[in-house]
Amino acid sequence: MQLTSPDRQSTTGPIIGVVPAHNESRTIAHVVEGLLWHCDEVIVLDDGSTDDTHEIAKAAGATVRRSDRSAGYSSAVGNGFDLAANRGARCVVTVDGDCAHILDDTAKLIDAHLAGNASLTLGSRFLDLDHSVASTKILANRVASVLVAKLFPGRPAVSDVATGFRVYDGTLAQELIGEASRVPRFGLCYASIVHALRRGLSIQSEKTTVRYDGSQLLSTRRSEFDDLLSTLVMLTDGAARCKFEALRVAVRNLNPIKFELAREVIYALPIREADGYLFQAQSELYRRIIRCDPEGTHLFRETGEDLAT
Repeated sequence: MQLTSPDRQSTTGPIIGVVPAHNESRTIAHVVEGLLWHCDEVIVLDDGSTDDTHEIAKAAGATVRRSDRSAGYSSAVGNGFDLAANRGARCVVTVDGDCAHILDDTAKLIDAHLAGNASLTLGSRFLDLDHSVASTKILANRVASVLVAKLFPGRPAVSDVATGFRVYDGTLAQELIGEASRVPRFGLCYASIVHALRRGLSIQSEKTTVRYDGSQLLSTRRSEFDDLLSTLVMLTDGAARCKFEALRVAVRNLNPIKFELAREVIYALPIREADGYLFQAQSELYRRIIRCDPEGTHLFRETGEDLAT
């Protein structure tokens, strides 16, 4: 079933939607049908699902490629980029299969991408904050953005380095196929930004809206934090690698971490029961309650030596 609206048809190659999905049988049909209004084809990469994600996606109109085992987000998206390149894609829209993103934003994301002649357009959850995004998620993203920005002194930080809702230029998507096979499970989100910035390509952000299950917002999984740091370790050397490696060791040990940023202090406090971290901004009340840093706290300062490589 092709639902692409006439005014959204691409003129110099198809617009391809790429959806990585793992056990998303409840939401995948809605995602596929929503994207088909704006994309010439939607490709679902079923990443080792044990439910009927692939059958539902196919019935909804998607091209489906299924893996017997889960290899992670990066591998799935890389496979989607490969298929899009074989179709001569003008651009590739990626979105998660869990329906957290409001798919009505797809049109403005594509329009902004094409109008801005960008290589990468990010659907940012943090450009205009509202109550739909919990503060701990905002702070976790702020830390991730600062860590990536440390590699590019003098450039403003990207507002949302972890968003899965993006539009890639077809050429950039093709360049990232090899990178997707090297980085950790969620590492492609960060590696794609580093790759683009190192090549001097244009990155822009467009506000998008999300809806989250409140139970998903209480902490950041340790594995997600580890993927970010493992990617930065892989893509850097010298002082930068040493600094990111020290942070990665702290995360793998679930140690508390204190981030002294230019304008605020953020603590990553371990929640062992959830195998993750709660991100908490230091406030006057916090300073009164916690008079000293928790034992074993690892310190990261935003100011100081640049980590550009």
